[in-house]
Amino acid sequence: MKKSKRFYIFSPIAVIVFLLIVGCFGTATIAGNAPMDRQQADVGPSNGHATVSIPAHAVQLAPGVFSLGSAMHNGRLVEGYAIIDYAEGHGKPGTSCGNGVCEAGENARKCPADCGGEEPPADDAGCYEFIARGAKWRTVEPWVINPANTRGLDELTLFSNFGMDVEKWDTAAGVDILGAGSSTSDLLVADTASP
Repeated sequence: MKKSKRFYIFSPIAVIVFLLIVGCFGTATIAGNAPMDRQQADVGPSNGHATVSIPAHAVQLAPGVFSLGSAMHNGRLVEGYAIIDYAEGHGKPGTSCGNGVCEAGENARKCPADCGGEEPPADDAGCYEFIARGAKWRTVEPWVINPANTRGLDELTLFSNFGMDVEKWDTAAGVDILGAGSSTSDLLVADTASP
């Protein structure tokens, strides 16, 4: 069974917003240079072997996960990642309305069951789409910061400013995403056991 491939891109707010690559990074220019050179990358699906074409400067971070670097889009800096995800099915990749995922080519008009809500802005429609459109937080998560720094910034000020930024984020979202914050002097690492 041949599996189709989907590529994803994450924004700087990767915890909340994931973006689906539809073609931007393949034709993007960096600082006015010519379009990016491409390279072949070998990725191993569960039933064999596949090769994909990605930008030459992409760096493999893990099997099937590539950093594409950063680019400007509509005046905003976005970080690009290509994640090879093998979708079940035969032949030409397509969309499946009603699967709970708003996929490339689907929108609120074509597939309200998956995409609901507002249409993506017209200028972004050919570049990327939100993967997690309509996703909801199940619980309010606490946050922690280690304000130690080498710049001589006041640790209490850093903690306070970070807390105000979290509040702005919650206000903009219209719902509490992050709960109470705390400060620590411990080294902070990603939770890989129960993320």
